Amino acid sequence: MATLGRVFKLKIFMKKLIKKDLGFYQKLAEKNLSIIPIKEIDGGHKPNLHKWAEFQNNVVSDEVLKNWYDDTQTTSFGLVTGYNDVEVIDIDSKILPTKKDRDSFLKEYFTLLINHIDDFYEKICLVQSQSGGFHILYKTKSVEGAKKIAKPKGFKEALIESKGTGGFVYIYKRVRGLQYHEIDYISDEDRSLLWQISKTYHYEEPVVEKKIKESPATKTDGKKAWDDFAEKNTVLSICGDDFDIVRHGQNSTIIRRKGAKSAFSGHIYDNSGKLFLFSTATIYPHEKPLNSFDIYAYKHHSGDYSKAASQAYADGYGDRIEKEINIEPMEEVELSQDDFPLDIFPNFFSHYITQCNSKLNASIDFMGVATLWMISVLVGNTFNVKVKNGWIDRAILWVSVIGNAGVGKTPDLKLVLKPLMNLNSQEIKRYLKEYGEFKTYDNMSKEDKDINATVEKPTKRQMIVDD
Repeated sequence: MATLGRVFKLKIFMKKLIKKDLGFYQKLAEKNLSIIPIKEIDGGHKPNLHKWAEFQNNVVSDEVLKNWYDDTQTTSFGLVTGYNDVEVIDIDSKILPTKKDRDSFLKEYFTLLINHIDDFYEKICLVQSQSGGFHILYKTKSVEGAKKIAKPKGFKEALIESKGTGGFVYIYKRVRGLQYHEIDYISDEDRSLLWQISKTYHYEEPVVEKKIKESPATKTDGKKAWDDFAEKNTVLSICGDDFDIVRHGQNSTIIRRKGAKSAFSGHIYDNSGKLFLFSTATIYPHEKPLNSFDIYAYKHHSGDYSKAASQAYADGYGDRIEKEINIEPMEEVELSQDDFPLDIFPNFFSHYITQCNSKLNASIDFMGVATLWMISVLVGNTFNVKVKNGWIDRAILWVSVIGNAGVGKTPDLKLVLKPLMNLNSQEIKRYLKEYGEFKTYDNMSKEDKDINATVEKPTKRQMIVDD
């Protein structure tokens, strides 16, 4: 471990970025690496360019590079990530509160990398930043955008993150392993190990479930069987025969699937006791927190939570409080048998409804009402209806479909509303995707926001509320 020790004896070596010889940067450009000039401003550093998006897809020419280099405002250069498949793991150890914490983390982290990735320093370019953190540079065909990989418990900033498409990192002096111009591809397995080891330092905040306020007159079942089961059993007591314990980390227990060749399969949080798997080669869901009941449901009931809950209740879990249910008979109401006036619709709608009635025994009344309502949703506020002089209203309908249980209301309504429900689902997925991108951007440091494209908070659009 003597070679590792030298890495951690490096001191914060400079207050300012230092420009290397012009030939150094020319060599990077010759190796098809994209670089941009950096200037010092307000005690920080930013690209010495009005716009640098061009160089996310191109390499600078020798003439332009010389002009940048001779510019008195250029104090150093940055390496564009994403271009030519360059990806960087950025370790920002300065967020840890004490030198002891930083040294302990760095020693453990790099020991894991060296022990699990063969010839680690012969495959990557390891650079120390001016703040005492590290950049791990390599190439991969799996390069993607910036990702927050590991955020410790109680911290708002990421301890480990990636830089990929659309980003850049400063070029520093202290380099170990491959030099900048020697950066090369690593295998998918080595990249997976690097990311898995990095993810073990992430703390997943427990999900706070919203509780529904019940009226005083409502009786409850007391403690649910699944909650009682989760409280009385640990994850390893249910799936301990599926995994081996690799080690105990700072805030979690690292585990590996039995027979797996990878370094890790996931970890169990000390705080919540929940399992979080990276591996997809198990019967359990990956990349989501799982408690002992979740594990039980997948291990013994193929993920059927209803069966798992019933069995847990039969095994004595959960409170036994009986409900008193008073059912009052409903008054019989004679419904009109008049057909819905399909002639109000264009031929396409009328033909579709009659075909559904003929082939699927769907109700013309239910589908007719649903069609009217769907049209009113599509019209929305784009048109107004002039009922008479002085009375202008919007073309919005409120409808109620009434029928006995089991008569087929829901299937008949879906025959009409399915396209609208699909559009609604697409809008929800779009919003969740864009909101995730916004949160990633919003959690960036001010420095990172300055060098990335602005991501505006998306607007949620929803056509159907199903509650």
